[in-house]
Amino acid sequence: MVRVNAIGARRPDLQFDEARRIFVTSCAEGVALNKQGRSYKPKAILNLDSSLRRLPAALVRLPAPDSVERDRIATPGEFARLPRCLESAEALPFALAAYGTARAQEIRILGWPQVDLEHRQMVLADEEGARKSRAAHRVVPLVRPLLDRLRFAWSSRPPP
Repeated sequence: MVRVNAIGARRPDLQFDEARRIFVTSCAEGVALNKQGRSYKPKAILNLDSSLRRLPAALVRLPAPDSVERDRIATPGEFARLPRCLESAEALPFALAAYGTARAQEIRILGWPQVDLEHRQMVLADEEGARKSRAAHRVVPLVRPLLDRLRFAWSSRPPP
């Protein structure tokens, strides 16, 4: 496996501490951007550097140079078939994650009051304990495969 540093140079021998320095420098120079596509603020760069300095490199496990990637993402067609292999109640969390962008904590906390079958939408991270940040609170449209599963779950639920 050939590793690529933040600037794009191929480095098969890149060590963790050097990668940290390159990454932090790239952040400071505005080359490496945050998940919003913006430059890191000075305080964030200090926090990243501090956190990465405390990370024991001995705990970082990288794939062997000759290893073959073993994990992959299912294609849409493959995923459409996967939930059919599960009982409906077991398939619903997977459908919420894949079709509804829901995280595990959001799925655990999601209740029927946050699901609007008539308007084909649900509210995720509605409760404080379900969200990672204020930005996590969102209204998600229900695509047909998820809507069908939710309608089935609604009709199958025990009476109050």
